Amino acid sequence: MAKKSYINTGSNDKTINGFFMFLIASFMIIIPFYRGLFFRVNYIPAIIFISMLFAVSMAHKLRRKDYKILDTYTDITVFLIPASYLISFFFAANTKDAFDMFLLYCSYFMLYKLTSDLSVGDKKYKDVFIDVIIASAFLLSFTAIMNMTGFIDINGAFIGKRLYGLYQYANSTASVLGVGIILALNKLISEENIKRAAIYQSVMTALIASFIFTLSRGGYLVLAGVLLLNFILINAKAKLRLLMGLFVSLISSFMLIFKFYTLAEENISAIWIHYLVSIILSAIIVCIIYSFKSKVKLDFPDKTINISLVIMVTAFTVIAILLFSIKEPIEYKIVHRASEESSWKDRNISMFDLEPDEEYILEFDVKASLETPNSYGVVARSYNNENKQSEILRHFEPTGPQFTKKSFNFTTLENTEKVTIYLYNYDSGSNTVYRNVTIRDSNGIILRKMERPKYLPAAIADRLTDINMESESISSRIYFTTDGLKIMKDYTITGAGGGAWKNLYRQYQSVPYNTTEVHNFYVQYGIEVGIIGLAALTGLLLLLIASMIKSIKARSNYLCVYLAVMLLLLHSTIDFNLSLAAVGYILWMLIGIANSEKNSPAIKREQNTHIKVLSLALTLIILFTSSSIYYGMKLGNQGARASRNKEGSNRVMELYQKASVFDRFNGAYRIDLAQMMNNELRKTKDKKYLDGIEEQISLIKRYEPYNHQYTPVICNLHLSLGKFEEASDIVNEKLQHEPMVEQSYMLKIDLNYKVASYYIKDEKVQEAIPYLQKILEASDELEKVNMNLKTPLKLTGNYPKMIEAAQRTLDMAETDQNK
Repeated sequence: MAKKSYINTGSNDKTINGFFMFLIASFMIIIPFYRGLFFRVNYIPAIIFISMLFAVSMAHKLRRKDYKILDTYTDITVFLIPASYLISFFFAANTKDAFDMFLLYCSYFMLYKLTSDLSVGDKKYKDVFIDVIIASAFLLSFTAIMNMTGFIDINGAFIGKRLYGLYQYANSTASVLGVGIILALNKLISEENIKRAAIYQSVMTALIASFIFTLSRGGYLVLAGVLLLNFILINAKAKLRLLMGLFVSLISSFMLIFKFYTLAEENISAIWIHYLVSIILSAIIVCIIYSFKSKVKLDFPDKTINISLVIMVTAFTVIAILLFSIKEPIEYKIVHRASEESSWKDRNISMFDLEPDEEYILEFDVKASLETPNSYGVVARSYNNENKQSEILRHFEPTGPQFTKKSFNFTTLENTEKVTIYLYNYDSGSNTVYRNVTIRDSNGIILRKMERPKYLPAAIADRLTDINMESESISSRIYFTTDGLKIMKDYTITGAGGGAWKNLYRQYQSVPYNTTEVHNFYVQYGIEVGIIGLAALTGLLLLLIASMIKSIKARSNYLCVYLAVMLLLLHSTIDFNLSLAAVGYILWMLIGIANSEKNSPAIKREQNTHIKVLSLALTLIILFTSSSIYYGMKLGNQGARASRNKEGSNRVMELYQKASVFDRFNGAYRIDLAQMMNNELRKTKDKKYLDGIEEQISLIKRYEPYNHQYTPVICNLHLSLGKFEEASDIVNEKLQHEPMVEQSYMLKIDLNYKVASYYIKDEKVQEAIPYLQKILEASDELEKVNMNLKTPLKLTGNYPKMIEAAQRTLDMAETDQNK
């Protein structure tokens, strides 16, 4: 029996399916412009739209008496992922974030299913969806270039000479551009129509240039690896076309890339001319090649093609080796603008290959724009296997505007695992330049010389040179991942819910850092959904691998879809691309297209009408829930606006109360409402406001217990109500949750100092003593944490004086008691 589907060849069904396809395509084109759907205000409307579309499609299937919703085992594994988020919601570290992620993954499933069903019904839709993703990537490139040249204004799309794009983050933009390159290249390989081939070639030229401008080291590596795999998996003629396509785009965009990195930043607006020329040139070259092919029938045997490929690959390899082997010294230029205060700025170089207890020589040339006692400085630090540091070299002195050669001896320690050289600049309105940085052994033999490829633009060469385990970017990601694994260990089975990392990481961090993302999708996902969710994801990945193998054997034209999925999943091991919902939608659309290849085992059991009705009901619940949240957000914004416009406290409180009903897990409205109630309590002394404040604080702590952005306000509310002990307890809780944050210690000291001062002012010294002791306790906790940090946390401002005053007052109180 033929498989049931709501996709039908009837004209009415074609119209409906075309309508679905048009709306999905429009959605995918538009969403990058909303900051990649990274923020709540952007992704909640996206969930509403997809839920609405899915509900209509399911209602249509019910009308067609098609009751089946899970057709393949891939469908089941994709469905189990939002189910895992629903389970983790009940154990969540933050209820609001966990529920948001559940809704988001439900929308991922819906888009996946819509794409899959439409693609199964008509191959044309499959090609359209691929073209939509390519078009979205091209718009990402085009808008960024137009922004750089001043034709349009998109905040943050280009910063300096690095492309950040619509996704706000260069690596995420690189990931999407990489997907576009893979899809466009493979479309070009299989395209026989000269006009469409010219379009794909032009798009690929734009994407490749923009991809290079992202300076994404991870993106470079992952795209290179996927392209290599792509090359290996296709036949000889396709290999030739692949290399030709890449060659045409690289040649066409050479002048664009060269001009981009040679033009001064103030003249960069002229780059759009080269951008358009490179696109047009690549189209012309393809048209010439295709016209030549149509007039001259060339049918070379595979052996001849393979020999040509060997020659071409060898030529590319030789060129690449030359580009990377001819090197020049790296210049480390450290700049203080005139508007910046004098402070120690540095560039650092880490080395893991120096032997313990050995003598080495550090050499470099240095010059400075200002000759002062701190014109330049160099410090070497040794780190042991516990990352504890010891200084083994320090030298600061004046130097002039001409390069001067410097040489210093240092000796590693018995426990040295790593040595980091720090090069400094200090003075405001000055710069210091270091070059020819060299490490020699005690016999004068060069062990390491800081160089970069000479014939690559400096920005690209620096990024490529920095691809190693010693770079700060890589070491930071290692810290994120290891700390994330600690969280996973404590929330093994169900996970800690969506958003768990940003709510919990400060309790587990090994060193101070600020990041709301792990920069590793799998670790972050594991933290959120535990073993249950990881099992579902593992099942999906295994099915995708099996499907890809079948696609390879069948010589499918849609192998590129699997390669694009691979690129996104691989790049997400080192970045947080999938934390942007717009990138997530691309991934799940691609998986939906892949599922339409019918390589995943089908489910033979027929599903009845009750399952479809239940599924429709659940979809409507998700639609209404996400709509409720969005309406609550709108009310919250109205409340904030009414507060700024001083429209009256009753009106503002009413809006915040309604917002809290519709978006009930969000503490932002509750904290504002509590402050409004506190103002009214002072005026009226009405107990209902006191009860209201306590209720709102209780709900904030219930729904978002680890979100300490509200803690300072809650502390002030407790203080205003005379609840000193509660205020002291909550700042202590913040410090326990965030021990690597300087503000935690400052807040604890500040609050306890205020309470102690209040009691001392009333000559109640005994009541002040516990709070004075907590000030010293904060100082001791800070000292204990700093023992294991290479860069210690520091208390600025009056906080050291507060500690001294607390100690002095306690000493006086003890003296009085002894008397």
